[in-house]
Amino acid sequence: MTMAKRVKAVALSDLGEGMLAELADAAKSCRVLAFPTDTVYGLGSTALVKAASRRIYQIKGRPDAKPLPVMVASAEAAGEWVEWTPVGRALAAKFWPGLLTLVLKPTARGRVLTFAEYKTVGVRVPGHPVLLEILRRSGIPWATTSANRSGRPSLTEGQAVWEEFQEDVDYVLDGGSAPGNESTIVDATGPVPRILREGAIPAKAILAAVQEGASAALGGLRGVRRVLFVCTGNTCRSVMAEQLFRKMANERRLGVQAASAGLAVDSRSAVPDPVLEVLAREGIHDFSHRPSQVSKEIIDEADLVLAMTEPHRRRLVERFPSASSKVFLLGGYAGLEGSEVGDPIGLGVEIYGACLAQIKKALQKILGGAQGEGERGNA
Repeated sequence: MTMAKRVKAVALSDLGEGMLAELADAAKSCRVLAFPTDTVYGLGSTALVKAASRRIYQIKGRPDAKPLPVMVASAEAAGEWVEWTPVGRALAAKFWPGLLTLVLKPTARGRVLTFAEYKTVGVRVPGHPVLLEILRRSGIPWATTSANRSGRPSLTEGQAVWEEFQEDVDYVLDGGSAPGNESTIVDATGPVPRILREGAIPAKAILAAVQEGASAALGGLRGVRRVLFVCTGNTCRSVMAEQLFRKMANERRLGVQAASAGLAVDSRSAVPDPVLEVLAREGIHDFSHRPSQVSKEIIDEADLVLAMTEPHRRRLVERFPSASSKVFLLGGYAGLEGSEVGDPIGLGVEIYGACLAQIKKALQKILGGAQGEGERGNA
């Protein structure tokens, strides 16, 4: 092994375009880098090739018994690899980039980041500007771990990292001193955050962020201006959700728009009479609707996408991975975990009524704590 290339850069301005590109390409090409973070120094390389992770473990002197956590450049980038939950989304919005590692389930594409026996992936957007820019330019997730030999303390000085790893890694990015703190690790796969390691961010701040970012329910509508409801044919469930949401949002003077679309649409299909009947019971009459096929443009226009069933949600995430951070199961977003809205097509009006009641319950949870401009007092 030849000696590593040492690059000194305390600030982003210390690196030219050529070196930024070289470091980003090195990570993509399975080269191992040592670099400063907003915690301690780390070792990392592409997370898309298991051989790169194995080499990192060999350098550390420990067996590759479990997958390495990954770093990405943004929450949007993370959405291609992990499945967002309301808890995860709230915490990422509050603490990323920064000292928080979120444990989430991988997407279909994200399965490459872990092993078959593991059902989750640890992911973080670091708050170090130099590392963040190299991550962004590489366009891939990095498998990372602290820069230390197994059983020894993590290193926080660039000179110490150079002395320890110059003959084992390909690049040492010397950024001087690193803070030396630890990230807080939170399992955000469920409706309540589970703190696996309390680090720089205290547990009470994690819980407060979830409550603040979730309104009265786990979801809420903070920062949301357009909601998209998705089902299969866009004639029943998503139509009922769209129309009922519009009525409830208008009553609260929220100014939030609603739309609906389907994953397998026949544009010739009409809204069934039972849908019109049960919506009329809610005071919703005389609306026009033409089924719309889900498209990238429709997804991009929405701030929040709510699917009727888990298969719908998975198909949306697989088809539009960059939007996965805003795609949720309607019942799950409302805090009603495991609640799917089944297809009433071809059944009696009572079944349509029960379907609408289920949708209404979820919308009441989501809209429960929301207030419009006319209802807010002066601060």
